[in-house]
Amino acid sequence: MPKAAVVFHSQTGWTRKVGRLIARVLDAEAHEIESAPPDIETYDLVVIGTPVHRCGPSRKVRNFLKGKTFQSLSFFCTYSLFGGISCLLTLNRLAQCRHLIHGLDVRFSPVEKWKKSQDDLSHKRERILEYVNFIEREIRRPSQEENGNR
Repeated sequence: MPKAAVVFHSQTGWTRKVGRLIARVLDAEAHEIESAPPDIETYDLVVIGTPVHRCGPSRKVRNFLKGKTFQSLSFFCTYSLFGGISCLLTLNRLAQCRHLIHGLDVRFSPVEKWKKSQDDLSHKRERILEYVNFIEREIRRPSQEENGNR
């Protein structure tokens, strides 16, 4: 796997939990947005996570994206009621990268938040793993296309 990092902003812990799971499965570094490596733009893959704020990404994520250009980039967002797709569309518009990979919205209903502890992502795990598999296929695809064009 290429050099990869998952960077996230989390307010209540759900985005952090999803981000760490994605990082573990991708065998990537995991960083809170405030502690992202200064050379993050040189990574082969960066996955950025945000909670949904007013149908869009958090201000910290918006500010983090400003002025940065990434190699391959994907997003995920966590939310409770609505705004996941709108958030991903906004992130796609803000993204500066060579290769944008389709993102993931993870909805945690208020009942799920109340019933489940943050240590239990089992009810979302399969969908998150499918997303990680998709990312891995997408990362391999550009290099395969380049090799095929030689």
